[in-house]
Amino acid sequence: MKTITIEVPEELAAKLEVLDHSSMVQALERGLRIYETERVSTKKSLKDYLKYMQTDDIIGATRRAKEESQALFEDQGIAMIALLFSDMLSDILRQSRKDTEHVSEAVEA
Repeated sequence: MKTITIEVPEELAAKLEVLDHSSMVQALERGLRIYETERVSTKKSLKDYLKYMQTDDIIGATRRAKEESQALFEDQGIAMIALLFSDMLSDILRQSRKDTEHVSEAVEA
């Protein structure tokens, strides 16, 4: 046997205090069997959690997801603008180099 200490709500503590040792052990074993059966045998879907979720939880999660999505979208836009700008700048530099070469050739001739 091993002794453990746990904190439980007052109502539950009152119910447990009236049980003798063997009844308490049986109640714990039965509860653990039920807990493990439910945990292992059923896959949880969103429907299973909806009764526990508060409207504020759903709204908050939706808001956070929207903000993260918006931030990623903005980052993508900034990256695209940077790529376009660098491509345009490299074209301008390439063209100016060609123009400089043509002017140099014309001056030498």
